Amino acid sequence: MSSELIAPVAAAGVAGLQPFEAVAPPSGNFGEWLGKEVTQLNQVMLAAESRLQDQAAGRTQNLHEVMIAMEEARLSLQLAMQIRNKVLDAYQELMRMQI
Repeated sequence: MSSELIAPVAAAGVAGLQPFEAVAPPSGNFGEWLGKEVTQLNQVMLAAESRLQDQAAGRTQNLHEVMIAMEEARLSLQLAMQIRNKVLDAYQELMRMQI
């Protein structure tokens, strides 16, 4: 395989990526931030479900967009579960501390 065949594919893949943005610390309290993030997670999950239903009903032909939305939803949910696990571990560690 020659490099001139790989270059357009690699350039197309990089063009769609967005750079990471710095995450600002939450301006309100932790509860408000957590509520906002859970709402955003719910929106991602609903968008993926909507795309899946559109695909099943034949309203869209872009299977790759459906798969990308499903993978984004899966990764978002996994991240939320890992954050939940870390928060619970921290809480349990605090409860084990002797005063």
